[in-house]
Amino acid sequence: MNLRGKEAKSKNKQKFYRAVAVARVKTVQWRILRNRER
Repeated sequence: MNLRGKEAKSKNKQKFYRAVAVARVKTVQWRILRNRER
């Protein structure tokens, strides 16, 4: 079993999920701003 490789993969997954969460929050905020402008 390659433990180091597994640790790196899980870290990459955490980074990926964090990026997705940030992007989702940004799109939601952008939509709210657009709705307010109307």
